[in-house]
Amino acid sequence: MSSKSNTFSGLPGMLGLLLANPDCRRVTKYLGPNQTLKATYHGKRDRRNRSHHIVVTIGTPNYRERKFIAACKKAGEPFPIKKTHVHCPKKAGSR
Repeated sequence: MSSKSNTFSGLPGMLGLLLANPDCRRVTKYLGPNQTLKATYHGKRDRRNRSHHIVVTIGTPNYRERKFIAACKKAGEPFPIKKTHVHCPKKAGSR
């Protein structure tokens, strides 16, 4: 496992990605096969909002993340994975 200083080293960049991209809901960084760092935006994005509610989670990966980690291991990708994943949900009504 990585130390706390290594765990939080990518957090400012992740928060910047989350706040800069209005369509983005979640940013995930894979620290190891059993540890992820996630920043999630809660609430509806609106230009009138004066505050932002962001939840930072450090812990075990969820189901989709475990599938991605298994695919990375199969491909021979070393941990920690250098690229952060930006999760943007599809807009309703767009095809």
